[in-house]
Amino acid sequence: MVTIHRQQTNTLPARNSQPVTKEAHKIIAPRGARLCRVNVRIQSGQPLQKMVLEAGPDTKPDAKIYGVRDLWLPTGTKVLEEEMILLNGIRSWNMALGWAGEWGLEPTNAYSVFGIGKKYHRFHRQVGMNPTLVISTREIFFEDECQVVGVHWNRDLRKVCLEKVTNCHLPEVWYAFQKKQR
Repeated sequence: MVTIHRQQTNTLPARNSQPVTKEAHKIIAPRGARLCRVNVRIQSGQPLQKMVLEAGPDTKPDAKIYGVRDLWLPTGTKVLEEEMILLNGIRSWNMALGWAGEWGLEPTNAYSVFGIGKKYHRFHRQVGMNPTLVISTREIFFEDECQVVGVHWNRDLRKVCLEKVTNCHLPEVWYAFQKKQR
């Protein structure tokens, strides 16, 4: 289930529904932005090609994502359930990372974004945006540029891509963050 908070001051309530402080569970989106909370299952022990095809079955065989396959070699069979916080409506990479830091959120990697693409086949319809791009927030250096992994929905197509950080200002971008692991 996707939970979208459209108000300018969006909150993610604590599981026990008690009033909470900023440090606990209440997260407020920056002015004009929106938040979305998703729960995903992350499987880090799979080969990149399998993860890409599950997250973005319409990804072309010659896509740039395959050029970074050495970054995600299978390392085991670890499966994690994670709550992801997605932020939309911020037109600056640095502003998004700064906002996340204020709320104690951590950057995400490719596995997190793959998990979103795999679970939410019609994410773009659920958030009412077409096209939609959900990006990881831990950058990688590829082809002399800082890039991030993303899942891109456009009509009925779902692809995994590498996106230049300089392009992350587009209105369809959702920055993916996760709560700090305890």
